Amino acid sequence: MSEANNPFSIESKPSQEAILAYHLDNGPFAVIEWDHAFRIARWSQKAEQLFGWKSTEVIGLHFNDFDILPQDEFEKIRENINCIEQGNGNTTVLENRNFHKNGKLLYCRWHNSILRDSLSKIISIFSMIEDISDLKNIQENLRKSEELFQLAVAGSKDGIWDWDIANDLAYFSPKCQEMIGEQFNAHISGMEAFVNHVHPDDITSTINAYKLHLYERKEMQTEYRLRIADGSYRWFLVKGQAIWNQEGKPIRMVGSLSDIHDKKLMAQALENSEIKFNAVTDHITDIVNMIDKKGLIKYTNQSVEGILGYQPEELLGIHFLTLVHPDEQKRISERFQIQVNSKGPGNLIQFRLRAKDGSYVPFEGMGNVQLHHPSLQSIIMISRDITLRKKAEEIIIASEEKFRSLVHNISDIISIISANGEIKYQSASARQIMGYEENGLSKRNIMEVVHPDDLQLVLSTFQSLVQKGGNSELIEFRLLNSDGQYFYIEAQATNQLHNSSIGGIVVTSRDISIRKKAEVEKQSLIKELTKNNADLKQFSYIVSHNLRSPLTNLISMTNLLDM
Repeated sequence: MSEANNPFSIESKPSQEAILAYHLDNGPFAVIEWDHAFRIARWSQKAEQLFGWKSTEVIGLHFNDFDILPQDEFEKIRENINCIEQGNGNTTVLENRNFHKNGKLLYCRWHNSILRDSLSKIISIFSMIEDISDLKNIQENLRKSEELFQLAVAGSKDGIWDWDIANDLAYFSPKCQEMIGEQFNAHISGMEAFVNHVHPDDITSTINAYKLHLYERKEMQTEYRLRIADGSYRWFLVKGQAIWNQEGKPIRMVGSLSDIHDKKLMAQALENSEIKFNAVTDHITDIVNMIDKKGLIKYTNQSVEGILGYQPEELLGIHFLTLVHPDEQKRISERFQIQVNSKGPGNLIQFRLRAKDGSYVPFEGMGNVQLHHPSLQSIIMISRDITLRKKAEEIIIASEEKFRSLVHNISDIISIISANGEIKYQSASARQIMGYEENGLSKRNIMEVVHPDDLQLVLSTFQSLVQKGGNSELIEFRLLNSDGQYFYIEAQATNQLHNSSIGGIVVTSRDISIRKKAEVEKQSLIKELTKNNADLKQFSYIVSHNLRSPLTNLISMTNLLDM
């Protein structure tokens, strides 16, 4: 009831006309009364509200006298008036467009009652007008929505289904029928017929998905297999959205049906491939990383935990350079940019990575650019921990330094000779003893500097060592020095041809020239002493003989005297 209209009091005793006017003004419809000439005799307050004109402005006017009708509606109104004038019925219902005083277009439904005299002449026409503009707009929007829906259904790669839950009827678009087969009609009685096509292993999960959406309003998106026309099953993605009434009861559900069979098979194949890949990468000692073109780590295998101490998920999404030693980041970054713009495997490089405890671990690694591969889209980096190798190299270097220092500071000559007699190496002591620079005899044959008289001894000893291996006896022979003089050495050799680090006969030789000279001098002295000793013995014999002869004469003479 309008606040402007006050109810009559009991004492007021209103007239019948006042009572009618009151009810008309407070009723649900606008009311217009026309006389027999179709001039306005009554214009209710609701009519004023609906059309905008005051009753004082329109009472007595013919409908042609003011702009209440669009021009294209006049013909329909005249046909309606002709029917009324000809006495065809006492009520009519007409929908047409009308103008508001401000020019706004309205949609109205006119309920007309015609009062006639005994000769069927029109006395008055009573019109109750209902504003149906909102209804028309809804219908128009619905029509457009239906057109868009039909266009979407026709142009979509997915099938569309519509389930009238209240009446348990389901509609399936032509695309649904095409995907599932001729066995599927556009309209079926209930969703039960649809569920009958679901693979037995998927029925429980499918029904649960629908129930969770309808009764708990969970998102409806599920995958299951449907039996198609040839009896086989294909995978489909099903999405749906329900509509609930005011009581919360589902009354309708609309959704889509997408064939994902090929994608599902590919996903399963990819999953199997990933399982195999992870099984391989998680059981190798090397670290395997997948790095995108921005340098972010997309994947790392389980080996990273054993080597660097990180869980694989800790490194996902971080930039790989944050793990590289600061002294090497620039070099590795430049190398990475080169690889990003290339394809295939790169060069083997060495770098250090930070472990979880803050220490740095040396690695040797190689990247394989697979940025253009649809499944990988990354650089595959395989890195091997070379800590033990680095330590071994340090030990070798230290050992070599120690060996070199030892060799440089001993008086013996260390030589390495190939199987054919070529000198591969000589220590620094060769310069002091023979007058040659270190490796001065390199690539010369050892037999070239052996004294001719000693050549057979040296050659036979060398050949025996090459053939039989092991160590040689200690032998003495003469070598030619840089001054063209021969000197004596004492040498012993070891066969190291099988040793890849040496690959030759190792000869340790010592200058024994002084010893040899002493031996010669000793022999000469012994010879001289021997001669002197013989001479002395001869002299002693003569002296002894001469001394014995006079004494014998004296004794003989004494014996004669005694006689």
